[in-house]
Amino acid sequence: MRKNTKKIDAIILLVLVLLFGLIVWAVVQSAKPQADSGTGLDHPAAAEDYNGRKIGILTGTNMEQESFDHFPDSEYFYFDGYPNLNTALLNGTIDAYLGDEPALKSIHAEQPGVDYIKQRLTNNRYSFAFRKNDPEEAELLRQFNAFLAEANADGTIAEIDAIWFGTDESKKVVDMSDLTGENGTIHVVTTTTDEPFSYIKDNQNVGYDIDVVVRFCRANGYALELGDVDFQARIPALESGKFEFTTSMNVTPEREEEVMFSDPVSEGGIVVAVRAEDLGTDTDGIHISDFNDAKYTIGAATGASGMLMAEQYLPNAKLILYDDIMPAVESVRLGKIDGFIYERNQLEIVLQNDVTGVRILDEDVGDTIEVAVGISRAASDPELKKKLNAFLAEKKADGTIDELYDRWMY
Repeated sequence: MRKNTKKIDAIILLVLVLLFGLIVWAVVQSAKPQADSGTGLDHPAAAEDYNGRKIGILTGTNMEQESFDHFPDSEYFYFDGYPNLNTALLNGTIDAYLGDEPALKSIHAEQPGVDYIKQRLTNNRYSFAFRKNDPEEAELLRQFNAFLAEANADGTIAEIDAIWFGTDESKKVVDMSDLTGENGTIHVVTTTTDEPFSYIKDNQNVGYDIDVVVRFCRANGYALELGDVDFQARIPALESGKFEFTTSMNVTPEREEEVMFSDPVSEGGIVVAVRAEDLGTDTDGIHISDFNDAKYTIGAATGASGMLMAEQYLPNAKLILYDDIMPAVESVRLGKIDGFIYERNQLEIVLQNDVTGVRILDEDVGDTIEVAVGISRAASDPELKKKLNAFLAEKKADGTIDELYDRWMY
């Protein structure tokens, strides 16, 4: 530890995304469009500002009706897959499009020029779809739901969340080599442009949903065959009888009339994707309490005070632990987490080293914290604590501690 008894003001804080407006309240409350963004706005960018502009639609999804509802005066352009939408957005063919928030987080991490307004138009649950009016399908659905219940209970789903919504690319692999097929083969239809749920990496099928399916097959003795179709073709492919179920999709009343849905595997919502340059950089009006919501992910250092602060002051947020500060700050910059709690002075030093795209929030988390020197109970010299306390008291009295603090912490 670096300091004995002097109270450190603002010791815990949140690092917020600045450059691309990745935090919901940064955009909603204080993000200002850039002068050259083309939006012509003089207030924080909001979804309704894009009514009347050119809107892209992901063909065959519920984004179509949502686009009609929220942008009734717009011109619509249809695209197959997020990659085509992103290209059209960046080259100016469209001004915005609707997408699933988990997908947009992943897209922004890969393509920082694509961002999204942190204002959910809907709150959705994502479930796997099974064919209706088929007893064998009903039994498979029961088996799948039983697997999900157990996976939630034993932490498997939390592990999958950490992998596919996390930052370690080395973990984003799906091994299908040990699927035995002793109980037959399951045929699953997916869309391989649906990152992070289903996509191609190193010529292999990977993603959140693929991981879930493989673990289900492994637990139940199935082999797996995957089919790839566009979004709009998933339900017709399922109804054709060639596939037992689909990877996850938004649950809507209209779709519930066509298919049976599993229990939810994840939750999210529909948001408006825009060019990152259309979102500004001001973070005034952002408050720590805004993070206390299950839709946000907060980082903290393993075993540090920030971890305890997150659990105390942000109990509803999802917590991800890091062994080192730099991967955490990089995760904030890329939008893979929404904030990081750490000691203020150390973060200020980190941000001085050419780190862009993040900002330290002025508000602190909780009260000030007193930092002490830790001594092992098994120390060989029983007088060591007394000697150390006497030394520290002397150095505090003569100003040495303050001198060291000013030298190393500022």
